[in-house]
Amino acid sequence: MFSILGLGFLLVAGVFAGAVFMALRGSAQLDLARVIGDAGAAIAKAPVQFCGLAVVGAGLPLGSMLLLVDAVPAVTLDAATGIGANLLAMLAFLAWYQFFLLSMVATTLAAFDERARLGVVVAAALPVVPKALLVSLLYWLAVGIGFSFFIVPGVILACVWMLVLPVLVEERPTLFAAFGRAARLSRGARWQLFLLAVLGFVFGVVAQVMLGALAALLGGGVAAQIAFALASSLLGMVPPALVASAYRQIVTVREGPRRHELEKIFA
Repeated sequence: MFSILGLGFLLVAGVFAGAVFMALRGSAQLDLARVIGDAGAAIAKAPVQFCGLAVVGAGLPLGSMLLLVDAVPAVTLDAATGIGANLLAMLAFLAWYQFFLLSMVATTLAAFDERARLGVVVAAALPVVPKALLVSLLYWLAVGIGFSFFIVPGVILACVWMLVLPVLVEERPTLFAAFGRAARLSRGARWQLFLLAVLGFVFGVVAQVMLGALAALLGGGVAAQIAFALASSLLGMVPPALVASAYRQIVTVREGPRRHELEKIFA
């Protein structure tokens, strides 16, 4: 048992070290320190909006689900009805969460230009929800199939298309054009994007373990579970902010400032 855990730890450490090495060897199209700093600055410019979107988008549905599981007695349904109800509930949750994920991406992009007002963000995110839902389903289907083939193809696809949501929010392309645009933007910066994903994953795991331990110390009751869900949802605002920041930096380096950025410079 301990030997398996040790091998797993060595494998994770090796992957992390390899990612660091390859990212440092890569082109200077993506500065990870700047990406992280810009994401933090965007959150600092609109902390109430970020926290509100994260809590309402992820924490509220998850907390409500936990309450319903504990408070509502089990209802016996036939197999077809149960499957249909579960699928509808899952689709509704995914659409709900997708809107708030897009909103956090839009808030990050808007915060760089001092335009992070809630109305502007909702107007940018809401029309994209149906397309983003399809994009996310296709993305995770392709990545899941890739992971089934010895993991590596899934990791590659995840890095190739990592910027697809910011592309949808900012550029409004068609469904498959969004994947092509994301792939073109990530070319030459995929090792840096992989390292960014690894850092985010490690941070998320450590934070989740700490929150889980704290919830266990509080007794593990319904209140502790809801607090855990809300705290976990606040962590959910970090990945979209990082991805949006990476998108903005790559586009700016390769294509120059966007039109609204030029308007701000010459205002």
